Amino acid sequence: MPKVSPLAVSVIALVTAACSVETPAAPVVVGPLVGVPAKIELSAVPGVGGKAGTAAITARVLDAGFAAVPNATVTFSADAGTLSAIETPTNGQGIATTTLTATAGNHVKVRAEVGRLDAQEIMVAIQADPVPAPEPPTPVPPTTPPSTPDLPFTIAIGTNPAGAGLATTFGLAATGVVTSASWTFGDSIGAVSNGPNTSHVYANAGTFAVSVVATDNRGRTASASTSVAIPTGSFAVTLTPSSATITAGFSVTLTAVATPQNTPAIATTYVWDCGNGSPTTTDALTTHVCTYLSVGTKTPKVTATNGPVTGTGSASVAVNPPEITVTCPTVTFPNPTPCTVSAKVNGAVVPDSNITSVTWNFGDGSPAVTTSIAAVSHTYPATATFTVSVSAVAVAGATAQGSGTATAVVTTP
Repeated sequence: MPKVSPLAVSVIALVTAACSVETPAAPVVVGPLVGVPAKIELSAVPGVGGKAGTAAITARVLDAGFAAVPNATVTFSADAGTLSAIETPTNGQGIATTTLTATAGNHVKVRAEVGRLDAQEIMVAIQADPVPAPEPPTPVPPTTPPSTPDLPFTIAIGTNPAGAGLATTFGLAATGVVTSASWTFGDSIGAVSNGPNTSHVYANAGTFAVSVVATDNRGRTASASTSVAIPTGSFAVTLTPSSATITAGFSVTLTAVATPQNTPAIATTYVWDCGNGSPTTTDALTTHVCTYLSVGTKTPKVTATNGPVTGTGSASVAVNPPEITVTCPTVTFPNPTPCTVSAKVNGAVVPDSNITSVTWNFGDGSPAVTTSIAAVSHTYPATATFTVSVSAVAVAGATAQGSGTATAVVTTP
């Protein structure tokens, strides 16, 4: 067997050892965790006037995908003054707030922390109440003015909601000069690039989450979010009768006006209810005729609709009984006294055939008499003047009663 040199043995050992080493596995790439705090945005708005000596501190917590993180505990601290809340959870928009109270004129460093994230710090200039200007001081040599702290760029959203199908307007209040903004309105429409003031038309009523990312003239960015409630549209309906007072058996014409509220829709269908016991009527007309046969106060109604948009209006109509006229001429005793009754509606005499029941009281103590005719004769027991009262039923087709009186004079021949 041939001899192997020590050098060859060493080379073989090294090659063998190298081949036995396992190839390292590829690193596992872990993406951003949704809902896990990854960034803190810290801002402050110093109070003025009645809120002088304070500042509103706002911390917004976002995950790695720039989505708001709710229920994250934010710890606030300040190197001067006091804070209304030290530890507070974020709301549904990822926002936690506290109020700093400190001596006016101070510049206070405020710090916000969430878990193991890098803390964020800002300088807050505490404002004082405005006071009347003092007398001008004696001129002094000019001095270098103190530097003003660089406030962060912050924004807040203002809304002016309108109904579905109408333009809802939005605007930004900012601590810097906004040069561009990207808006998301919370419906099926994607992000829209626009300025600090914009508008959006929602197709349906409801509550929508609105957010915006803005850039100022120094290249800084800030974000804000809010919710907007879009109201359901309706019609404000007024109903006007051609006459507020009529006589039983006659009709009124009702006129409806439907005014859109928070909607561009126009009423297309009207459901009429005369309030007289008859079934409702549905049509596209803005007028309707109602006939009333009974006495009393009637309340007609109308409902205007266009799809889901609706509205109802009502009116009041007073229905009075017909006018009754009784005539009894002067006669000579002991002849019978003939009396007649006639009904008038709006000044027009109603035919006797429409008077179905007449009750006579002759005023001399005799029993009342009910007849189906509008004329009657009565013999009085003595010469005198008597008051005759009459009531009639079913005048002009109405199930209503009218009444009247007359004087019967019986003289001696």
